[in-house]
Amino acid sequence: NTVDIVVPFFAVSLDDDGNIKNKCSYYFDISDDSALKEYVLRALSSGENKGVLQGEMLRFLVIRNADGMRIAFADTTGEHEILNNLIKMIIIVGIASELILFFISFFLSTLVVKPVDNAWKQQHRFVSDVSHELKTPLTVIMTNAELLSNGFIDSESGKRYVRNITIMSKRMHNLVDSLLELARAENTTMKTVGNETDISEVVLDSLLPFEPLFYENGLRLETEIEEGIFAPIIPDKLSDICGILLDNALKYSVPGGKTIVRLKKAGSRKFVLSCANEGEAISRENLTRIFDRFYRGDENRKSSDSFGLGLAIAKHTVEAYGGKIYAESKNGVNTFTAEMPI
Repeated sequence: NTVDIVVPFFAVSLDDDGNIKNKCSYYFDISDDSALKEYVLRALSSGENKGVLQGEMLRFLVIRNADGMRIAFADTTGEHEILNNLIKMIIIVGIASELILFFISFFLSTLVVKPVDNAWKQQHRFVSDVSHELKTPLTVIMTNAELLSNGFIDSESGKRYVRNITIMSKRMHNLVDSLLELARAENTTMKTVGNETDISEVVLDSLLPFEPLFYENGLRLETEIEEGIFAPIIPDKLSDICGILLDNALKYSVPGGKTIVRLKKAGSRKFVLSCANEGEAISRENLTRIFDRFYRGDENRKSSDSFGLGLAIAKHTVEAYGGKIYAESKNGVNTFTAEMPI
């Protein structure tokens, strides 16, 4: 296929004296003889065989032969329009590219900085939470110690102050232990793979210490454990996860509530451990936040003997094994489920 491009032009033939003998044109008005003569004169005065008439949008070509001289003039308006359009297009594309590059860079820089920002915020919140948890027992210890040191108290008051100091000291000790356990769980280099372990037996053994606790608190504990599930997991780590889920159910079950611990295979590649207890509903907004450190957002989850670290420890331990843990709250039952690879 060919494309015809129309370029307006005109040509003149000159005699030996430089007078115009003939003229012809194509899509060009050459009715003005004075203008035509001026074009010829400017072309000849340039001393070149080809060139451009400045300010006229004309390109010329001079041909000399035995018959005389011929000069052809071509209109360059179309060329300039194409060039101008090309320049405009380049500018538009350049600006658009710069804007796109700016937004892409901004988006990528945000993605890069976001983890650092989140880590900084988490560290700040962690320090704030730890300070808050330590402030109360330290205040109690310091107050009771000052009262004991003044020497103007009776023996009964002294025993009470000593007991308060002991209780708060144990609370601080438990908090420090929990923080160390969380640090170990968050350690990405911790050992996770152990010998082939009977998962079913580990879960059943983890339930035994909790059975009397549930009974003493008027709660029911039931199990649905599938036998013969094996995986190369360190038993103590799995026991910790079970203990955290059971302790959570013990603290936050409604009076007389029932807790069911289930263990089953999910295909050939993973097993599922879940702990479902009857308790106050957890808001949808807090179902994901419940695994954050020191989380106790809902009023019903604010326990005096809980620091809000257990589920965070469980989450990091499960994820260290390449699994996932999540919470659901439906029809008055709160279910915590850990899916882990076999």
